[in-house]
Amino acid sequence: MKPELHDVVRIIQMRLARLASTPSGTELVRFLTEMDPPISTSDLPEILNELTRRLGPRVGLGYVPPVLLGVLAKIVGGSSGGVICDPWAGFGFVLAAIRQVTQARTMIAITRNEGEATIGRLILPEGEWKVGDPLHLLNDISEELNIAVSVLPFGARYPTHVSLNPANGSTVDLHGDLGGIILAAYSDRLASDGLGLFVVPPAF
Repeated sequence: MKPELHDVVRIIQMRLARLASTPSGTELVRFLTEMDPPISTSDLPEILNELTRRLGPRVGLGYVPPVLLGVLAKIVGGSSGGVICDPWAGFGFVLAAIRQVTQARTMIAITRNEGEATIGRLILPEGEWKVGDPLHLLNDISEELNIAVSVLPFGARYPTHVSLNPANGSTVDLHGDLGGIILAAYSDRLASDGLGLFVVPPAF
């Protein structure tokens, strides 16, 4: 993070501390987009990632360490891309890192939070942003995925069962851990030579 941006983050935290209660993720996004003076689009990813590191657990945002972004980009680097999807995209940090090292034709970013998508469209304007349940929105993706990459939710539960019908014809019924269900569902949509790259908790 650029040294001068630490002061910006400190000022934002001081302003947030004056609020009556800890802001939700959506309220934080609104707060950032209404800053005066405005935050430049080029600085927004670094500022936002640092804020999620400091505030994430309290406001429901997921922090992605820069070193992890570098590792993911290194693994994917050199791929021709094609169709790349992050089913739990947040603000688009992962896809923005992957964009630098691939020749992706289509980048699909999925989030359940409209506020995240609003900022994400600034960070990754060329992405196709979709807001809603990633398991429902999978049905709207007609093409096979060349790369599915994501930092999946940790500890979240999905309220209903999901049935997958893999190519071998045997139906698989999934329930419980949301991250695991997303991993299975999106892996099933990979092309025969596709790459699935998911960050999961150690006990997965």
